[in-house]
Amino acid sequence: MAVRTEQLDRDHERLNEAIRFAVEAHAGQLRKGTQLPYIVHPMEVLSILAAMGVDFDVMIAGVLHDCIEDAEVGREEIAAQFGDKVADMVAAHSEKKDLPWEERKAIALDELEAADPDFQKMVLADKLSNMRAIARDLKKVGDELWNRFHAPKEKQSWYYSESIDVLEPLQFDDMAEEYFWELNDLYKDVFVEYFFDPQEQRVYQQALHEDYCHVFERGDCIWYEGDKLPSDLIPVDKLFAERMEANWTEEMMDVSLGPVS
Repeated sequence: MAVRTEQLDRDHERLNEAIRFAVEAHAGQLRKGTQLPYIVHPMEVLSILAAMGVDFDVMIAGVLHDCIEDAEVGREEIAAQFGDKVADMVAAHSEKKDLPWEERKAIALDELEAADPDFQKMVLADKLSNMRAIARDLKKVGDELWNRFHAPKEKQSWYYSESIDVLEPLQFDDMAEEYFWELNDLYKDVFVEYFFDPQEQRVYQQALHEDYCHVFERGDCIWYEGDKLPSDLIPVDKLFAERMEANWTEEMMDVSLGPVS
């Protein structure tokens, strides 16, 4: 039977207090384009962070991560109640809304790349929660979904693609890798198109914000620029593309080289 300590009791109370704080700060707010109370998002972020095994400060920061940016709470108020580490993480996650969308996203990506793993895990949890919602709502309302956002689908594709690239080190973290790959897979579900070349028995992938396709050939990633794309490609769904890519890889086995990895 686990023994509760005074420190653990204090940590639990701080987390409970953070949840109460976030509920009050986000009172009346809804998730974009839905009737869901906004608090479901920070609570999902908390759930993901808890599963990653982060410490209580990171979980608390996850609960409060939108309080400065979206609820007009000051950094000092958060620091006074939850400490400087939590306040610094929330402040670092808060974008400057007076800047153009693409500029503030570029700044956020640069800061994310330089951040420590705790902060990157909080951002991963946030991005994953958002991407789950995007994938879920896209099935319900189709491309009308993108009217909810401040930037079009192609720019959202760019931002999530860059975020995944920056968060790539987390794929080697035993506790975070599952969530990194879930984010990666959901990104492909939403933003990547697939094409099949029946002549070459080859599958190509193209993200919506890119003007080129790529294919993995003999273990190497070969990039095809927009004006050099093979002709007569057939658009296919993700499941078909994954099956064909697997079959094609097996067919590419070479006796002298062994199986292609």
